[in-house]
This record gives sequence, C-alpha cells and structure tokens, in this order.
Amino acid sequence: MKKDYEKVDFALDKQKQTLLSLKQSVINEKNATESEDYKAALQKIIEDLEQEEQDLRNARELQQSGFENLDQKTNQLYTSLSNIMKTMHETQKAALQNLK
Repeated sequence: MKKDYEKVDFALDKQKQTLLSLKQSVINEKNATESEDYKAALQKIIEDLEQEEQDLRNARELQQSGFENLDQKTNQLYTSLSNIMKTMHETQKAALQNLK
C-alpha cells in the first residue's frame, strides 16, 4: 500500500513540475501572448494535467479508504478473537472450579 501512495505522490509531483514548466514557457515566450491558438492549446494542456492530477488524488483517496477499511476489519477480528479466548478461559476456569 505504501508503495502505491509513493507512486501517486511521485506522479503528482511530476505533473506539478510539468504544469509549472508549461506556465513558465508561456511567460517566457514573447509570441505566446500574440497567438490565441497557442494560448488555447496550452490552456487545454494545463486543464488536462489538472484533471489528471485530480484523478490521481481521487485514486489515492480511494486507496487510503480501502486501507482504513482493512485496518478497521482487522481490529474487529482481533477484538472478536480476544473475546472468544476470554470466554474460553472463563469456561475452563469454571469447569475446573466445579470439579473441586
């Protein structure tokens, strides 16, 4: 699970770097302000990257939710097992006391 989170984090960081690079190239290009088609294309790329970033965030939240559910189920099973063992011990103890 942890490696999946690291992959998602790495992908998010990579996309942020790409997005910043694109924004910087728009600022640096003198012709970018004159060309509406170029600006529109870059805006579309930025929107696509932002959508992909959101999709990765959603995937990460889904994985985190799955992990939390698994952790909760594990705790429930542990509690159940503990209660069963306690009951077994009390039953054995009562049976031994009845023999006396």
